[in-house]
Amino acid sequence: ELEEDCILGNTGDKVTGKEYHRSIVKTNEEEIYKITKPKSERSWKCGYQKNNILVGYPHIHFLGNKKVLDNILDSVHF
Repeated sequence: ELEEDCILGNTGDKVTGKEYHRSIVKTNEEEIYKITKPKSERSWKCGYQKNNILVGYPHIHFLGNKKVLDNILDSVHF
């Protein structure tokens, strides 16, 4: 779930995917999304955005939310 607007969508939008890695990052930046494991209460915040860069571990599954791919393509300027 997106915690703020970014290239993937708007605050509150849900993005389907998998996360294979995690790490601890020491920064003053706020995480941009919250990961929730299906069928579980486990969740954590991760991902960072700075200017036009978005970083994080999730592997996005675009068939789970085609709007995410549209948002990425709409953000590209030629």
